[in-house]
Formats: sequence, C-alpha cells, structure tokens
Amino acid sequence: MNLIGEDEFKEQEKKNNKLSVIIIVSISVIIAICIAIVCTIYYIQSQQFVFTIDGQVQNSYAEDLFIFEDGKVYISIQDLAKVPSMGYNHYNGEYNQYEENKDACYVQDSYGFESCTYVKDSNTIYKNMQYKTTEYEYFEIDEPVKQINNKLYTTIDGAKLGFNSEIVYSEEKNRIDIYSVYYLAKSIYGEETVSKLSESNYEDFNNFKAILHGMKVVTEGTSSNSNVGVNSLSNQVIIGARYKEIEFMEATNEFKVVTNDNKVGIVDAEGTTKIRPDYDSIINIDKDLKLYMVSIGNKYGIVTDTNRTVIHTEYDSIGIDASVFRSNDIKNSYIIYDKCIPVQKDKKWGIFDVNGNNILPVTYDELGCTSSGVKDKTTNPLLIIPRVEGIVVGLNKKYGVYSSEGKELFPIVLDSIYSTVSSGIDTYFMMYDGIEYGALEMINRYVTRNEQNNTVNTNIQNNSVNDINNEEQTIEGQINEEEIIETEMIPEEVQ
Repeated sequence: MNLIGEDEFKEQEKKNNKLSVIIIVSISVIIAICIAIVCTIYYIQSQQFVFTIDGQVQNSYAEDLFIFEDGKVYISIQDLAKVPSMGYNHYNGEYNQYEENKDACYVQDSYGFESCTYVKDSNTIYKNMQYKTTEYEYFEIDEPVKQINNKLYTTIDGAKLGFNSEIVYSEEKNRIDIYSVYYLAKSIYGEETVSKLSESNYEDFNNFKAILHGMKVVTEGTSSNSNVGVNSLSNQVIIGARYKEIEFMEATNEFKVVTNDNKVGIVDAEGTTKIRPDYDSIINIDKDLKLYMVSIGNKYGIVTDTNRTVIHTEYDSIGIDASVFRSNDIKNSYIIYDKCIPVQKDKKWGIFDVNGNNILPVTYDELGCTSSGVKDKTTNPLLIIPRVEGIVVGLNKKYGVYSSEGKELFPIVLDSIYSTVSSGIDTYFMMYDGIEYGALEMINRYVTRNEQNNTVNTNIQNNSVNDINNEEQTIEGQINEEEIIETEMIPEEVQ
C-alpha cells in the first residue's frame, strides 16, 4: 500500500477545499461590496435634487432658483424665466409701466401672447393679453410674492399660473418636474397642431390652457363641416360639439361659445349656460362682480352671469383707454375704483355704478384731462385722484372733479388738472387762468366749505316758522361768511 501517496493526496484535497472556501468567501465579499456600492450610489442619487422641464433633466440654472422652507417651494420668477427650456422672458416693473422697479416684475411667453405681472407682498397676479389690449385677468394665489436675495419669489401655485405649466414637487424623491402647456398640448393634439401656433391664433393658446384645468376643446365632423365642444381629459362630454368656435376664459373657468349664426354666449366648466348666445361679443370685465360687457350691433351694455341687465345695450362704448393715463396705474379699464363704469353715447360721457345706477349723467365731453398746458416740467394726463377717490371730468374745455359717488369735489372751472411724479410719489395740480394750485388742498377746502354750507342750510330748514326774522339774519350772516370762506379758499386773482 502506498500510504505516503495517499496522505499527500488527502493533504492536497484539504488545501483545495480551503482554497475553494477562500474563493467563495472572497466572491461573497466582493458581491457584498458591489451591492453596498450600488446601494450607496442609489442613495446618493436619490438624495440628489432633480429638476426637469418637459421630461428633460436641467443641469444649468441659478443656484437659488428654488428655496425650500418647511416643505414648501419658493421659485425665483426671474431665474425660472431665464431657463431656456421654459420659453419666457423676464422684465422688471409692472407690465406696460416702463420703469425699472424691482418690487414688481412680469414674464412674457416667447410667442408674446400673454404677460403675467407679480408685485411684492401681493397675492394677486395680473395677466395681460397682448393681442387683446383692453382685456386682462387677475388671480389670487396661495401666498404673497416674496422678495429674497433681492429677487421676487412665488409659490408653485403662482408659478403654475404665470408660466402656464403643470409643476409637480416630490419631497420624498427630491425633484421638481415642470410640464409646459405646449408639451401637454402636443400629447393631446399632436406636434403639428402645436407647431402651427402664431400671433394670429391666440385663441388656440387660450384653449391649450384649458388642459391645465382638466379640460380640452374637441372638434367633430369633417374639415369642411366641423363643430367644436369641450370634453374632460378622460373624454367625458362637458359641452356638446355643436358650436362654431369656443374660447377658454381662464380667470372665470368658463368658455365663450359662438353659434353657427355668430352669436356669442358663456358656458361654464360644468356645462351650464350662464349667458345665452344672444350677443355679437362678450368680455368679462370683473370676475368677482361677475359682470360682462356685451354688444348688439355697435351698441354696448353690461349684464351679469345670470343674464340680468345692469346697463342696457345702447352705448357707443364702455370703459376708458387706460394706456392714455399710464401714471394712474389703472388695472381695469372698464371699472374705476371697483365701482364706477364709464359709458359714452353720442360723444358724451357719463358714469354708472356696478348696480346700474347713474352716478354722473351722460353729458360730459371728456373723462380725464390729457393736456396740462405746462411746458417747463413733465406732467402726466390725469383721470383719477385716488387719495380723494376723485374722477376728472371735462365740459366745454373746462375741467372739474367728482367723487366715485357723484359728489362734486371741485367745480368745472379749471383750465387743466394733472400730476407729476417724484421718487415714485404722485403730486396733483390744477391750473386756473395760467396759475398753478395744489389740487388736493383746493379740493379739501372746497369740500369743507360745502359741508359747512350744508350744515347751516339744514339748521335753517329746521327753524320754526315763528323765527323767520332770525332766519333772515342768519342767512345774511351766512352769505357774508361764505364770501370770507371763498376769499380764503381761492386767491384773489382766481376769483
């Protein structure tokens, strides 16, 4: 027997087994290390912030584009507009104000369809429609606009509205995904439809925005004989496809519908007709008051969303051209001070309140004064004086001021009335016979004098018949007093 050879064989077998164990253990350790590395990489990646626009990861953007506080996200308006994939431009100051004011800004889409204005500490944002110069919309957002690092920030709610996008933030995944209205529209209508957008089809852009509110405008029929309606994104019918045209109105979440005989009405997002299609045109002039300007032929009026007539359709125009009075910062050209509706008929102006009551008769040549007659300083045309809630009126080339309730604040005797701006502060002046006076001081003195006169007249009327002689003396004394007040109020050369 070869015991020595057998022992060597067994010894070798032991070595081989030990080596196998070592190899297996080593492989197991390597696998464990690989798994640990993969898990570590996955963990690191899961903790790394991800920002996408229309499915594309963004790597180049401002470090403080997003600020996270207590589970909320604040977005730098100017930095989001600067991300090329967003397709927006940013400007300091309010839309159409032409001043570099860092307490306000607006963004405008690359097509120039719409501008959205944000103002520091305000939770109201304004959308102006570039190709509908008399229309604007306003929205209340969840928090006021903040100023951080000398830049304006808004919440996801404010950014979604201003940038017409769907924005999704996942705190767990540490990512923000933005989907533009154009990207969403392509998934519903196709690439070709969206690529046809141009300055001439603003209505298509408006209808795309309905997608952000869970709805879509649909077309049925042939290309030569088709009608449009509205469905939900799950294809539930909201408005039957029987209209010639439909346009989404974002601020009120309604649709302007046009029948085949070109009559216009309003249908809401529930499919309920709010205003029957009896008119040639409709514009929502205040979503909170639910007022709409309507026209029949070339005549205009005001109705409510329940079809109640506020102002009959008998006026040549309603509202003013706010662009003439830029310094007045008039947001709504149809309703002044949220209560006064200017109307024009036969080249004469008047004012109604929002309930249809006539405040000022339709007898004035002008609303506002557009020429100061002053050549040695910069002046601004003037329509309103907010500090006294005044409205400037003109008749026979003379000007005066009335309150928003129709009360005379200053008689129509002035050559002009205007404002100047210094360090952002408006100062108001009136011109009489070539001499300039402080408008607020003169208005206050005039109103005070009239209030004193009214008090005296009331007391006179309350006297008994037996005191006629005393009344005559009181009246005579009051006349003398009025002369004194008049002399004090207006310098001698003005009287």
